[in-house]
Amino acid sequence: MVLRPMMYAAFCGLVAMPCSAGDASRHDLFPAMMKDAQCMVGVLQTVPGATHIKLGVTNLGNYAHPYVEYDAPPENGKTQTIIFNSFLPDAENWSGNSPYFFLAYLNGLFTPGGPPPSSWGTGVVVERFRKECHADVNALFT
Repeated sequence: MVLRPMMYAAFCGLVAMPCSAGDASRHDLFPAMMKDAQCMVGVLQTVPGATHIKLGVTNLGNYAHPYVEYDAPPENGKTQTIIFNSFLPDAENWSGNSPYFFLAYLNGLFTPGGPPPSSWGTGVVVERFRKECHADVNALFT
């Protein structure tokens, strides 16, 4: 499973910045992106209950870039596939610490006044990715 172009476009619109990969630097960044993704896989291999851990490469946005996918530890008898896809934001509109970032979309539907949606433990995983891999990574409820 790969982040769909519609979701990619929605994210770019949500943060009001173009997410293009218009210059040659996208090819130069691939080794660094893969190194971060490989580290993220290493972290996931130590997370109790994380299964089906996969490092893949997609061509979303017309440039090759990695993604990390796994099934989160079960909650209430259900599992959830989490995908951290990498992105190259438009450099003119980006103030992050890295020229690329990883992002996972989480289902955030819930009823007002009801319990909050499950993050499937991504908060802990994101912090470990940041600390152990020095990756610019986040999870976003959609």
